[in-house]
Amino acid sequence: MTTHLDPSKWIDIYGEALYSFAYFRTRNREEAEETVQETLFRGLRKIDTFQGKSTLKTWLIAIMKNVLRESARQRQRSFVELESSEFDEAKLEDLRNISPDRALMRAEFWDVVVSCLEKLPNKTAEIFWAKEVEGQSTTKIAVEHGVTDNNVWVLMHRARSFLRKCLSDIFGPKSKRD
Repeated sequence: MTTHLDPSKWIDIYGEALYSFAYFRTRNREEAEETVQETLFRGLRKIDTFQGKSTLKTWLIAIMKNVLRESARQRQRSFVELESSEFDEAKLEDLRNISPDRALMRAEFWDVVVSCLEKLPNKTAEIFWAKEVEGQSTTKIAVEHGVTDNNVWVLMHRARSFLRKCLSDIFGPKSKRD
């Protein structure tokens, strides 16, 4: 069995990428960890269906997307969630009135950033996350997503422009600063 098909090596090889992807989607450490565990468990159970038409990482991410969809459906059945664009106005007002450096340290700010990224097409958001948060190289991202290096830069430009506008719409151009 080659190393990448050896399930005992998956967590070492793919664990960080899977966790980052899950955390980006869930914004919750415990839920991201459970998602990774369920993904690896399902991958182990279904390894005989892996045909090698994609990388193992891509296959595991596809499994994870299904786990996340199922989890979201279960949450929707159990309670009604607020729209992602609806934030606690008091928390937003607090963020509007502090300096950008201090805002970056607040969890509420990252909730707003993630909610903006969720409005982007999945591939664009995933590429942005991989480049800006995980610090992956352009070439690695291009290979993993089946696009050219140039296309990565185009998608990065679109993501940054959208994020800039989304944050400006939420915080407004006249935020008070410390």
